[in-house]
Parts: sequence; structure tokens; C-alpha cells
Amino acid sequence: MTSAGGGREALALADSEPFDVILLDLMMPDLNGFEVLARLKADGRTENIPVIMISAYDEQSKATQCIEIGAEDYLSKPFNAVLLAARINPALNANAPRNARPSISNNWAWKSKIRKTCCSTSCRRQLSNASTPAKN
Repeated sequence: MTSAGGGREALALADSEPFDVILLDLMMPDLNGFEVLARLKADGRTENIPVIMISAYDEQSKATQCIEIGAEDYLSKPFNAVLLAARINPALNANAPRNARPSISNNWAWKSKIRKTCCSTSCRRQLSNASTPAKN
């Protein structure tokens, strides 16, 4: 997992290496999440990377704005790790045929399915502190 300290760094990372999914915080230094998301979706090299927005804002209007710009999903912080896994699965498999999509939403197997993830430092910290849920 790769983390960025701010919006400009996130854009530079996304431009320099391929990511399977980006977890993007709305509140970042230098460029906010809306600006980063808009730039990612406007760039042909990064427009197809699934982006899941994560923010301390718990306002429907912010979530709606993110989805309209091109985010696959929106989670409020603090986020639940199981819910994050459930949201990452469809984002990663949006273009795969339904019968070819793995069911990984209720365990941490999604972590091994993702080659590269870019996220903010605060998201990475929360993921690192999350306890791994037991498999059903």
C-alpha cells in the first residue's frame, strides 16, 4: 500500500505507477479531494482507476458531489474495515463479468487481490490499526 501526504503527491503517484484502487480523503493539504478526483478522472492515464472517497464529512451533498465527479463510492470516517472491503470488491470488479467476480466482501482476502493501493496517510493509519475480522 502506498500513501500520499497531500493531493499533489497523490496525483504524482497515480501518474507514475499503476494502482488497482485509490482511497482518497477529501481533506488533504495543498489540493482537496474534489480537485484530485476531478484531475484523476480527466486524465486518460488514470480515469479508469476506481476511486473510493473517504472523509470525516458525513454530508450527503459531499458524497453526491464525489459520485458526480466520478468516485465509485464514499465512506465516512471512521470507516468500518468490513464495509470498506465490501465497497472495494465491486469497484475492482466493475468491468468483469458477474460470474467471474470473486466474493471477497466479508474477509480480508481483498488485501491480497490488490496489487497497488494509493491512499492518504490518515486512511493508511486507520487501515493499519483495524483488526482483521474473523472469516465466516
